[in-house]
Amino acid sequence: MNQVDAKIQGELTPQEIRDLKDVFDTFDKEHRGFIDADDLRRALRVMGFKVTQDDLTEMIADVHGKTVPRREVTFEQFLELVVYKQGDARDVYAELEHGFRMMDIGEKGHLTFDDIKKASQAAGLKFRDSTIRDMMDEADTNGDDLISKEEFFQVMLQTNLF
Repeated sequence: MNQVDAKIQGELTPQEIRDLKDVFDTFDKEHRGFIDADDLRRALRVMGFKVTQDDLTEMIADVHGKTVPRREVTFEQFLELVVYKQGDARDVYAELEHGFRMMDIGEKGHLTFDDIKKASQAAGLKFRDSTIRDMMDEADTNGDDLISKEEFFQVMLQTNLF
């Protein structure tokens, strides 16, 4: 949080910055400290922003200055772009948080096989146990047989299933 400039801290809450860091990290799969233009566009679209290729080129030029023809943005630059575009977006993280809380029976902070099965049934979806297990295996990146909020967010952001 110390790296984030004061102007951005004035526009975003600490929780919003943490949430945006999760989005950024989801697209910075190789932990390089930056995302390229294609990943930036995907991240912004996931967050509900409508971004054309021309918009993207202009936004990247704005954060780098016109003299630097770069196609990547750092986390702080990503925050600048989000603040710039913020007025038009829906709150994707609030939607994901709400969905997670609805599924997290007993407020354990993670989802179990039974949680996902009950949520599917409540939504009128009929999945085989093996299908639910496959979904959990895909989402469970740490191998604890549970789906944490971070794992849930990561899957939902990558698949646009919200």
